[in-house]
Amino acid sequence: MIMFAIIGALIGNAIGYFLGKWYGTSFLERYGDWFGLGRTELKYLKKQIEKNGAWFIIFGKFHNFTRAFIPFIAGSMGMQTGKFWMYNIIGSILWATTIITLGVTFVTYYKTILSYFSYFLGGIMVSAIVYVYFFKREAFMTYIKEKEKEIEDKAREKMERK
Repeated sequence: MIMFAIIGALIGNAIGYFLGKWYGTSFLERYGDWFGLGRTELKYLKKQIEKNGAWFIIFGKFHNFTRAFIPFIAGSMGMQTGKFWMYNIIGSILWATTIITLGVTFVTYYKTILSYFSYFLGGIMVSAIVYVYFFKREAFMTYIKEKEKEIEDKAREKMERK
């Protein structure tokens, strides 16, 4: 089962990557707003793919949204094919093994897990808020200002067209 999951993940990500290479950033610039990816987000994505692309490909598999879109974004932002495949293989093996092992464990111990799940989720939420507040506040505020400027520019462009 793990082998089939790995192969499926590899093929799915490869399709997304090559679609991203084929359509490029022009697709994201044209339709990105539909997915919540405006000019500001695309600028940040390009910078982050160059800086942290490996982590996005490997650990992005563990979230439904990122699993579907990160390969496309990596392809459209120009990540090298060899690097993509290396990260894709590592991430697919890690993802398939982890998810199937967790599934088997959850079936065995589901009552205990469910009784502590709300504490686990609350801890993650509090940790994320504390992290952003103490370590990423300036970067977050810079992003907010850039996004506001983008929205104002789009509104101005729309008014000028009328």
